[in-house]
Amino acid sequence: MQVKKQQQAAHQQRDEYNKAVSDLDQELAELYQQDVDKFIDGSNFEVESLSGFSELSKGSFMSLSRHKEETGKTKQLENDYLRKLEEQKSKHTAQQQSHLERMRMTGLSEEAGGKVS
Repeated sequence: MQVKKQQQAAHQQRDEYNKAVSDLDQELAELYQQDVDKFIDGSNFEVESLSGFSELSKGSFMSLSRHKEETGKTKQLENDYLRKLEEQKSKHTAQQQSHLERMRMTGLSEEAGGKVS
C-alpha cells in the first residue's frame, strides 16, 4: 500500500514537472517568436555559408590527432631516456661496488702481508 502511494506521488511530481516545462516552453515561444521571425527575415545568413566549416573541422581533428601522436612519441622518448638513466646509474653503482671490493681485498692483502712479515 505504501509503495503504491509513493508511486502515485512520483507520478504526480513528474506530471507537475512536465506541465511546468511545457508552460515555460510555450511562454518562451510566445516571448521570442516575434523577435526570432524578425531576425530571420532581416538576415542574409545562408546555410551554404557553413560548407567550409566541415573542412576546418577535419583540419582541427587531424591537428589534434597529430598532437596526440607527437605527445605519445614524446612520452616514449621520455620513458626511454629515464630507462637509460636508470641503467647508467645501476652500472655506475655496480662499478663503484666492484671498485670498493677490490680496495678492501687489496687493503686486506696488504694488512695480511704486513702482519706476516
